[in-house]
Amino acid sequence: MITCTTCGGANNPTDRFCTCCSAFLEWSSAPAPARQHAGAGAPVPEERLPQAEQPRQAPRRVTAEGPSDFYCGHCGAGNTFGRRFCRLCGKSLDDPVIPQPEPELSWWGRLLAWFRGLFHRAPDEPLAAGERPSRRESVTAEREQDRSWWRRHLRMPTRISLGNAALPLLVLSLLGYSIAPVRAKITSLVFGAYGSARGVVAPQYVAVTPAGAKAITAVQGHLAPAAIDQSTATSWAEGLAGTGAGAVLTVTFDGTTKVDRIGFHNGAPGKDFPLQPRLRVVRVALIDSKGLVSTTDIELKDTPDFQNYALDGNAATKATVTVVSVYAGQSGSAASLTELSFHTKK
Repeated sequence: MITCTTCGGANNPTDRFCTCCSAFLEWSSAPAPARQHAGAGAPVPEERLPQAEQPRQAPRRVTAEGPSDFYCGHCGAGNTFGRRFCRLCGKSLDDPVIPQPEPELSWWGRLLAWFRGLFHRAPDEPLAAGERPSRRESVTAEREQDRSWWRRHLRMPTRISLGNAALPLLVLSLLGYSIAPVRAKITSLVFGAYGSARGVVAPQYVAVTPAGAKAITAVQGHLAPAAIDQSTATSWAEGLAGTGAGAVLTVTFDGTTKVDRIGFHNGAPGKDFPLQPRLRVVRVALIDSKGLVSTTDIELKDTPDFQNYALDGNAATKATVTVVSVYAGQSGSAASLTELSFHTKK
């Protein structure tokens, strides 16, 4: 213990300033008097008493040994509960810094810290008083030995000699010329796979222009070609009086065409939309050059807005749309279709 000569307060040997009056202990302190042994009653041997003529040794560097109750707001030194002045800088502890527990890292934060520790070495701490560089070098050598094998042997060289790299570069150049056809094949396969994957994940469609259209029956002025003229001002109207079921519209293509989607503008155009019946359920058949047919039943919405539906995506030379049922009109009896369109994947 060290006794402050200014106020008489007792302090720890590692304290620099008095805990009671904040006086600098190196100038205004003295060792505490030796106490007699309680059992023997004899004083402590003289050789153990402090010698006044001996110079006072400089206090050793104060380091935090274990958790502290609070920290000084000026120098950051740890202090125990009950102190009024910092034991390191002597400043008042009226505004202490209470240590807060470190927040727990999430699982991805711990994983990131682990990866950072693999590839980044922590910076060396500054040398303490009395510590020699030789000791630091030995500690660094021990750290190098503790590293895993792959970190010690698979590190990138700091300098690469051009003479040592000449032979590998020559070999790689010869291989590049020899595998040019293979490289072209691989490039073609990679881009083909990319195009196929894009067609599945985010397909793009282009319109297919039909070569012609015809129907068995149609109302005068509303013939079959009006359904594929890309105009929403005209329409095809079937000529069967009654429900309209059984009416067939046949569309032909210029050669074999792969059809992936079909679009409709249902009903009559404009103000005639609620007056005439609208298509409700239709059966779409794709027919190829060999006469093979693939059919899809589609239930249309009772709206004049454009609506499209997916098909089997088969190659076809023509397509037929057969009316199965209709939505009733207010006054007319001819089921109508404003526009019919076909689309293929790009």
